[in-house]
Amino acid sequence: MCFSISGLVPVRNAQANLEPALLCLLENLVELTQSVELIVVDDGSTDATIEILAEMTVAYPQIKVFHFGQPKGWSEAIRTALAESKGQMLFFEEPGCLLPWDQLCLLWAATAKHPVVIGRPTGHGWQRASPWPNDPACPAGGAAGLGTYQLVRRSTLLRLAPRLQDGLSFRQLLLQEGIAWQERILSARPRRQQLVLYPPFHAPESLLGRMDQPQGQTTPPNYLVHLHEDKISPPLCQNLNM
Repeated sequence: MCFSISGLVPVRNAQANLEPALLCLLENLVELTQSVELIVVDDGSTDATIEILAEMTVAYPQIKVFHFGQPKGWSEAIRTALAESKGQMLFFEEPGCLLPWDQLCLLWAATAKHPVVIGRPTGHGWQRASPWPNDPACPAGGAAGLGTYQLVRRSTLLRLAPRLQDGLSFRQLLLQEGIAWQERILSARPRRQQLVLYPPFHAPESLLGRMDQPQGQTTPPNYLVHLHEDKISPPLCQNLNM
């Protein structure tokens, strides 16, 4: 597969694990394709995050850094990283995502046919964690849960980026757009694969109420493939969202 890829990485006050985590992500993305860059947006950190990033850009030319003087939130950081990126395929993860990055290879093959591929652990709901701890931009009562990670083609994310919101999962955004998807449960053993199909059209008022209610249909949608791993191992790389 010859797609170039840009990792969009918002961080805030992540000095404790920043360098090993970025190197781990870079290593796993290079396993997918040789044309890789990491666009790191520092969302108003008050610790040594920006100094560590400055040192890393010297040692690793694939890493590009942008800094917000004041916190603006996860969604604004993603939009900034998108504007500065060049990859044909874009990788980013939502806050609270616990999937280890070495599972990306399970999803990568699907990007040849589908503009959006989402990964999450099986058995967990779709509510995501608050974008940042104690973030005034986060809606009150932000839901607790596991975030997802996405591989999205540039043209698709450019269209959807203005609708990104803190506290709104990427999958919820797709539902609001009326986008259909397929869901596959993946594991290392092919015999355990399972396909769940979702209808391509819903009445707008029913979208959020149907978030985890798969229904069969005769014509599979071909816009989104949503893949998740049912035998996920503990994360090998700590996430950057602190």
